[in-house]
Amino acid sequence: MKEKPLPNPGRIKWPKFPKRKREYGKEPKEPVRMKSVISSFGIAGIDLKLKEYNIRKIWVEAVGTGIAKRTAPLMLIDSTLHCAVSSSPWITELNFQKEAIIKKINSALGETAVTKIIFKPGRVEKPPETAAGSDKQENSTVEPLKTKEFTEKQGRFIDSTVKDINDPGLQEVIKRAMKRAIGTREEE
Repeated sequence: MKEKPLPNPGRIKWPKFPKRKREYGKEPKEPVRMKSVISSFGIAGIDLKLKEYNIRKIWVEAVGTGIAKRTAPLMLIDSTLHCAVSSSPWITELNFQKEAIIKKINSALGETAVTKIIFKPGRVEKPPETAAGSDKQENSTVEPLKTKEFTEKQGRFIDSTVKDINDPGLQEVIKRAMKRAIGTREEE
């Protein structure tokens, strides 16, 4: 009887896969989204990283430029979004707006990716330019507030308010402040 040689321990025996038939001339299949392909592989955490990437991409549009200047999404763990905030007062303010921010993010994504947000103090980089803001010039200045004309009644009101102040310098400062406040107030 002939002895079988021992298998080489350093060599991997790969299974034989059946050959695919090539289907020339047939209609091509529908394209498949990469998201569904990646999640079908079952690679742990890759779909979470995709959601995190999409949140970073839509952050400015979802929360607005005012909040985006002071915040940045850090990471998504399960459905909890961790965000860096530039200062503690902003953390307090954003804690009051958590629910609205979560709704905006989820509606922008088209799915319920975030159920909870945790705001932490941290370093915030300048937000990337959005498509809506890219057509603006980089050196653009802040637009001045629209002013309206004073009526005689408003002028008399300002004069009567400051007439009891003894210091003429303080009188002038208060007059200017009141004129500015009345002149920039929007019509109600």
